[in-house]
Amino acid sequence: MKRIVLIGLVIIALIQGVCAQDTDKNDIRKTMQEYATALKTSGNKGGLLFVYPKVFGLANKQVVLQRMDNKKEASKHLIFERITVTHISKTMVVDGVKYALVNYQDEHSHSLAQPQQVKNAHNIASALAATHTSSKNPQAKKMILTSNRQAYAVKELTYKGWKLVEKNAAMKDILQKVLPQQVLKLP
Repeated sequence: MKRIVLIGLVIIALIQGVCAQDTDKNDIRKTMQEYATALKTSGNKGGLLFVYPKVFGLANKQVVLQRMDNKKEASKHLIFERITVTHISKTMVVDGVKYALVNYQDEHSHSLAQPQQVKNAHNIASALAATHTSSKNPQAKKMILTSNRQAYAVKELTYKGWKLVEKNAAMKDILQKVLPQQVLKLP
């Protein structure tokens, strides 16, 4: 009898764990879509609302915004289109804080005045190692650049909802200071 009760408790715990993972993943997907909407409607300033606040303890918020705006100016011909989440790791809890690694693609469109610019844009995209697609119709004068990216999603009781930290080479030092080492090893 005790064995049956124990097995039942284990099954209930497993089901609750799976449901919690699904809820977390759905919440992270929703956060990524809200982030995309903020970027599209409010630009970089809107996107800052989704950045994990501990990053701003190491990098001033205005400096981060200025760097983001400088990147935007350099790529002013690119128009942000959408974010598509491709994978979310299993949630990890460290000291009461939840973490997950999110793989996603972001798409930017590039309007081109002349068909020759389409060929040049393909060469630039290849050099940047971005996966890209474009219309087969040379009259479309538009190319879509799709970049594969990663971000850590962080849920701390101190902050409302999930917050994001981009995972890339430029952020390596900051990531090592704001995230636990075991989180940095998430697959």
